Amino acid sequence: MIKKERFLLVMPDYSDFPKLFLDNLEKEGFETYLITDKVSKFRYQGTESIKNFFIKNILRNKGYKQDLINKHFLEDLNKSISAIEGELDYILVIRPDIFPIPFIKNLKKKTKKLIAYQWDGIEKFPEIKNYFNLFDSFFCFENVESQPNIKSITNFYFDHLPPAHKEYNTEKPRLYFVGLYWKSREEKIDKFIEEVSDLPVDLSIFIQYFKEPEKRNDKIKYIQNRISFEENHELVKDSDVLLDFVDPLHNGLSIRFFEGMYYKKKVITDNIMVKQYNFYHPDNIFVVENNNYNNIDQFLRTPYHELPDEIVKQYGFSNWIREIIQEKKNIKQPAHMNNSLKISVIVPCYNQAVFLDECITSLINQTYSNWECILVNDGSTDNTEEIALNWQKKDNRIKYIKKSNGGLSSARNAGIQNITGDFVQFLDCDDYLYNEKFEKSVKEIKNQENAIVITNFQRFDSATQTVLPPHCILKTEYFSQKEILLKWDNTFSIPIHCAIFSRNIVEKYKFNEELKAKEDWFFWLQAYENSPETHFVPEYLLAYRMNSAGMTHNLFFMQENRIKALDKLEQVISDKDLLREFFKQDLLATMKENLQLMERIKLLGYKRTMKYKINKVLKVIGIKKK
Repeated sequence: MIKKERFLLVMPDYSDFPKLFLDNLEKEGFETYLITDKVSKFRYQGTESIKNFFIKNILRNKGYKQDLINKHFLEDLNKSISAIEGELDYILVIRPDIFPIPFIKNLKKKTKKLIAYQWDGIEKFPEIKNYFNLFDSFFCFENVESQPNIKSITNFYFDHLPPAHKEYNTEKPRLYFVGLYWKSREEKIDKFIEEVSDLPVDLSIFIQYFKEPEKRNDKIKYIQNRISFEENHELVKDSDVLLDFVDPLHNGLSIRFFEGMYYKKKVITDNIMVKQYNFYHPDNIFVVENNNYNNIDQFLRTPYHELPDEIVKQYGFSNWIREIIQEKKNIKQPAHMNNSLKISVIVPCYNQAVFLDECITSLINQTYSNWECILVNDGSTDNTEEIALNWQKKDNRIKYIKKSNGGLSSARNAGIQNITGDFVQFLDCDDYLYNEKFEKSVKEIKNQENAIVITNFQRFDSATQTVLPPHCILKTEYFSQKEILLKWDNTFSIPIHCAIFSRNIVEKYKFNEELKAKEDWFFWLQAYENSPETHFVPEYLLAYRMNSAGMTHNLFFMQENRIKALDKLEQVISDKDLLREFFKQDLLATMKENLQLMERIKLLGYKRTMKYKINKVLKVIGIKKK
């Protein structure tokens, strides 16, 4: 018979959660042991009661009894350790800050693998920072970059329980939430209830309170006793949609997303981070942002979208526990990754503060941690500065620059002047990256001095909250100056944030500040002047936001800047034959549009009229004017 690995679980005596952990561990084949923070009742020993009376009332020191209680707590915990004979294969401590540091050190003597999981926010319980270095591996559902042995990991669902499924009710779905009371959360819930009050929904909202709420909402059930996991489990199974309202002191995904995935429940949340996970689908998860409540009705009427089994299984407890016990001490980047390479991320910001949190969060969540972010406020009049400075306080990798408005190219160039990294990532503040963008890009780098790594992309429609495929299929044969010149916009185009560029490429060329559009095309042409080493990662690793109000949808604006770019091509393209080929091709394609466009351009009062520009094109390609 194969000997079972011995596993000690140390955690708070939180309802029936310890039993759930043990049941799932035993299903995985472990021999299990449990220690919780529930110890025997404290009683005075000998003359301690008299001594406490004297110290408390005469010396006015009220801490003596608490010291005795703490001592009793530690002694009882250590007795529990001593009762377990022999060495343990693994010890997992959940919420370590609940337990005394001397006890944690004693645990270390019982195993070669001491693991921690902080299932609550770091800033919510900052005392946990004193425990980081006591463990071989420390896991948290938030990102903590300051310690080498901290690793981010998601929450999970308990997969030893059967996945009972209920058909989604599109006519009158039941919306379920349970959570602790705090004022800002209830304000969010009150707002949500108000917005959906006219919709055909069945609300089942529970809030547990320790102190009487300042006011009560008659649509909320207020409870004093905690709902057990078993009770919650039944309520989840009986619901259609789980509600998730972010704790402002949390920076990760709650367990609701994973329960929703396992039991095929939809989720409504205000946590924008969820869009970056592979289980996100807009038919299943509605993100409340930009006051988009009008779209909830359509979401509720849309059937649940089935997810692939391999994605669902990825987030089960069985996979979760194997991942944490297989980690080695002092977690490092994979051996094939060069973590010494630093990526400088330049984020120009102009009056799009509403998207900035989502953009920066996508950086915080990168699995590759050696990066800096330079936020360039290009004269915004909204609350961009407030949001940027808040992030700068949270993470020392984030820098903030403020300048007068000069346009996108000017803002990017201001960022370039402040980079310290080896590679540069451009990222507009209304777009976002997926978690492995940097890690998978850095893996490809062989030539640090003259290289570009390009990944694939998806589009994101803000109006419909829908992720769409790219507008073109990128291919490796497109990545040359010739292809970019001849086929741009006709066959393909590459969003600038698909790539990371060697620093020397970016510093050499920068962006042309005379161009208010088509600057990306012009930059790509410059970047490929000296045939850089290019690597292509065909995976979707970023989202390009489609915004109908954006300048990329203003066709006339784009055309006038295209004409400016054409005027400057001779500065970039040294191959005159290639330039003639482009102009011949471009002339045939654009002459059809020019008659209508000419009248509009004349209204702008340019010194160089369309007639002048056409004649110049004809001269370049060797056609004499008749």
